[in-house]
Amino acid sequence: MYRLYSDFFYNDRAIRLKFEEEFKDLIINKAQSIKVKARKNAKLISLEKMINQRLKNIRNKCSDISDLPLTLEELILLSTEKISTLYIEFCNNLIFQQTISKELGIVYGEKNGKQNVLEFSKFSKEIADFFMSPNNEKIFTISTCFYCNKTYINAYILEENKKKQQFDIDHFIAKTECPLFTLCLYNFIPSCQVCNSRIKQSGNYFKNCNSKDIEKLFPSSENYSYNTFLKFRIIPNKELYVDNNTHFDYFSEIKDSFAIEFEKLKKEEGDLYEKEAEGFDIIKRYDYHKKEFLNYIDKKRKYPPSYFISLAKLKGLNEADILKEAIFDDRFRNTEKQIFQKIYNDINFWLK
Repeated sequence: MYRLYSDFFYNDRAIRLKFEEEFKDLIINKAQSIKVKARKNAKLISLEKMINQRLKNIRNKCSDISDLPLTLEELILLSTEKISTLYIEFCNNLIFQQTISKELGIVYGEKNGKQNVLEFSKFSKEIADFFMSPNNEKIFTISTCFYCNKTYINAYILEENKKKQQFDIDHFIAKTECPLFTLCLYNFIPSCQVCNSRIKQSGNYFKNCNSKDIEKLFPSSENYSYNTFLKFRIIPNKELYVDNNTHFDYFSEIKDSFAIEFEKLKKEEGDLYEKEAEGFDIIKRYDYHKKEFLNYIDKKRKYPPSYFISLAKLKGLNEADILKEAIFDDRFRNTEKQIFQKIYNDINFWLK
C-alpha cells in the first residue's frame, strides 16, 4: 500500500549507492563462503564463482535478450525496470525459460547435498537482518506489512541479543515463478506471513500486464503509487435509505449497513492497483474491522473541525490540538506507521 523506500532514499544518490553497496557485499561475501560443485565428482568451488559462470552461460545462450546480468553483482542490483522487462521476456520466451531452468538448477554442496544454484534459504537470515538494521531507518521504517497494512511486522530480541523476526521476505516475482530474481534486492518486500504464504497468488494480479505496469506494482519502485491512485471508501448500502425503521445513534451500531469499497482517482493506475488489492483479498480482510473504522467516522461527526476551531478560540490552539490528537490519534498513527494507517488517512481525505 505504501512505497517501501523513502523519498530520502530516492532523492539522495549517495545514500542509495551506499545502501546497495552494503547489500551487494553481504550477498557476495556469503556466496564466497558457500562451497558447491557442478557435478557429484567435480571439485568444490565458491557459489559466487558458480553463479558467475552460469550467468555467462545464460548470456551466451540468450544473446538476443538485452539487460541480462553477467555477474552476481549485476544480478542482485537489478533495477525494478530491468526485472520487469526480463520477466516479460521470460514469460514469452520458451528458450529463455529452458535456459534459466537448466543453468540455475541443481548443484551439490560440501556434503553432496542437492541445492539450487540461487538457494534463498542460504541467505535468508542475513537478508532479514539487513532489512531490520537500525542503520537503514532513514531509508525505510519496517512497521507494517507493505501489502495489507493490517499486520505489524518487526523483530524482537531473544537471549544473547539474537533477533527473532516476525515477518517474511517476500519475493515480489516468486522464486518458483522465475528463479533468476531470487537474490535481487529490489525483488524483496518485507511482508506478513498471511500475505506471503497464505493469500498471495504468485504473479496472478500482474498477469497479462506489460513491463511498464509490472514495474509500477513493485512496492520497491519509485513509481509505486497505490496510496495516491486507489482510496478506500466506506459507504452506506441502499437499504439504509429505503428502510425508514432503522434507528441508530452511531454508524458503528449498524456496521452491516455499510460497505468498504475502492475509489480510483485515475482510472488506468486505479485499475492496476485494484488488481493488487484483489490479489491480497484486501476488502474482504478489512470488512472484519469495519466497526472500528465506522467508530472513527462517528468521532469525526461528533467532533467536526468547527468544534476545535471554537475550542482554540477559548483555550488556545495548543489545547485544541492536544484534544484532537487524543481523540483521533492521527499524528501518532502516521508518525509511527501504525496498522490501518491508509484507510484512516483515506477517511480523512473524503471528509475534508
